[in-house]
Amino acid sequence: MTVLFADLKGSTELIEGLDPEEARQLLDPALHIMMDAVHSYEGTVNQVLGDGIMALFAPRSPTKITPYSACYAAWLMQAAMRHMLRRSALPRPGDADTRRASTPASRRAGVLATT
Repeated sequence: MTVLFADLKGSTELIEGLDPEEARQLLDPALHIMMDAVHSYEGTVNQVLGDGIMALFAPRSPTKITPYSACYAAWLMQAAMRHMLRRSALPRPGDADTRRASTPASRRAGVLATT
């Protein structure tokens, strides 16, 4: 059994000052990317907490090496997140801080995954 923990890096800063509904709308697409990556490599999302997930990878056959599946899922999460961030600047609604608003989203958010 392999356990993967994945968290959205920089999400606290990204959603700071937003109401819970706005924060959820911002985080949900990223959480779906993370869950889809887990399912792509035959893992099971065991828990979703805030901006992170815990996933389990259990061998389904004697030849299946689950640490590789977890690592590939983590890589897919990061690649899919980079793709999503390139397509959207993820602006913070009503953000008056021009320094923060001019920082590319790819430097403010990402996926941190550990196995």
